[in-house]
Amino acid sequence: MPTAPNLITISQAVELIRDNQVVALPTETVYGLFGLANSQIAVSRVFSIKNRPADNPLICHFRSIDQIRKYVSNIPEVIEFLLSRFAPGPLTVILNIPKNSPLSPALAGLSTVCCRIPNNELTLEILRTVNIPLFGPSANTSTRVSATSPDMVHDDLGDRISGIVDGGTTNIGLESTIIDYREGQIRILRPGAIGVVELENALEEFNDINIQRIIVKDNNSEVKTVVPGNKYRHYSPTVEVHRYQNQDINKKTAVAGFDEDIQKFLNSNKDSGDTTIKSLGSIHNLTEVSHNLYSNLASLDNLGVNQVYFLGYDLGQSSLAIAISNRLNKVILK
Repeated sequence: MPTAPNLITISQAVELIRDNQVVALPTETVYGLFGLANSQIAVSRVFSIKNRPADNPLICHFRSIDQIRKYVSNIPEVIEFLLSRFAPGPLTVILNIPKNSPLSPALAGLSTVCCRIPNNELTLEILRTVNIPLFGPSANTSTRVSATSPDMVHDDLGDRISGIVDGGTTNIGLESTIIDYREGQIRILRPGAIGVVELENALEEFNDINIQRIIVKDNNSEVKTVVPGNKYRHYSPTVEVHRYQNQDINKKTAVAGFDEDIQKFLNSNKDSGDTTIKSLGSIHNLTEVSHNLYSNLASLDNLGVNQVYFLGYDLGQSSLAIAISNRLNKVILK
């Protein structure tokens, strides 16, 4: 029988964090592994727990915009405006830090920090009580799918962490959007639930008409250097997932995809009645797809097959569609 997750209270989490330990906390996006961002001991622990490459920086979580201001060189006016609209929430901003920043242990030698205010009252209470920024990378072993429930955290990390605060299943299910304005243009470096449409709609209220069009830039060497989770393979189950290109399907393989594409596959393959099928939901309900994406990807390891073939799909161009496609493109092998 699997052991139950090591659940802890908010007060226990605070004490463990203050003791340089690492605990799993819920956010509205995914569960994260939290600890003191100014502690080399805690940072070393989380890198070891995740088996994370040492050159992969950690997102830092703050209790408020005022607290962010105390730790960065400056907050550009447009970024402060967007934070006022979307934080707490699934938006992360990249900002410059001063020399000898106390956050340096978490930043892998960079002169920038990824800042976020999570929209989860349990974690915000811990951030307010500890009153020191906390690192919070996704609660998973490096390269594996991000955890969206206490059970997923425990199944992956077990007793390697000091405890889990149970916040139920996360609402969004995908990591936050990461934006950068250091070159005078808003760039989305990691897509998430807040996308171009949401940002541009908010900026209609901003008084600087010189803001250029927002661009999405999530797959070049610069982005892979400064954005956590982008330099290495991520979001993946253990079983290999390949694009379906009319391959033969047998007992050692399975087919995955969205409801509509699975139906087309079954209609075109009348002899596929015994094929193992895994649906990720309907393309007409991307909120639910997002919410369940990582648990569905993790379940591919339980199908008892050697390979999974993922059917072609077209999710459209909404913010969630782009974010989901971004994660799947990191899972599906060419």
